[in-house]
Amino acid sequence: MPLSLRFKFSLGFSLVSMALYQLVNRFPLRKPQLIEQNAIDLMVPRLEWTVWPYGLLLLTVIVVPLLLSDRWMFARVMWASVFSQTLNLMVWIAYPTMILRAAAPEGSGLTDRVFRLLFVLDAPNNCFPSAHVAIPAIMAVALARAYPRWQGIIGPVFVLWSFTILTTEQHYAVDWVGGGISAAIGWWIAKALVVPHRHVVEEPIGSS
Repeated sequence: MPLSLRFKFSLGFSLVSMALYQLVNRFPLRKPQLIEQNAIDLMVPRLEWTVWPYGLLLLTVIVVPLLLSDRWMFARVMWASVFSQTLNLMVWIAYPTMILRAAAPEGSGLTDRVFRLLFVLDAPNNCFPSAHVAIPAIMAVALARAYPRWQGIIGPVFVLWSFTILTTEQHYAVDWVGGGISAAIGWWIAKALVVPHRHVVEEPIGSS
């Protein structure tokens, strides 16, 4: 599949997902229910600098599909993302949740300013499940499938990276688990539906 077409699909999905997220985040149909903190949430400190890797997680939705030249893998990833995000939206609408966040940092540094901007742009709703985990998780699985020699690195890097949803106080641990479940369901459905035709010889995954 041409690179330009992959970019259009991934960018389009990203923009639509963000728009729908903001819509149900800002205008919930029901009063969001407060999620209680557990022991993990209480142990994890807020690390302002992690706002940078947290923000970069969203770029995986655009970057990773560009690395999947095999059209069947690309289609599976995009459909898995659609199914996962649809599930997320259904939960956000039917049972909206929210978290309590401490005050944003008051420093004048760039990181503090970006952190404050994050709090302004992203209301503390739509917590469970975390799409900030779900969609990047699908991308991580696809990347590991496309480049098997890097599987041992991709998994741990994604797990550590995804923990920034806790260190930025954007989510609680239960949201992380929910995002993983959402990703698994989306991938399972897409894997069952997007199957290469038997008479088609697939090009090697990851080839240019």
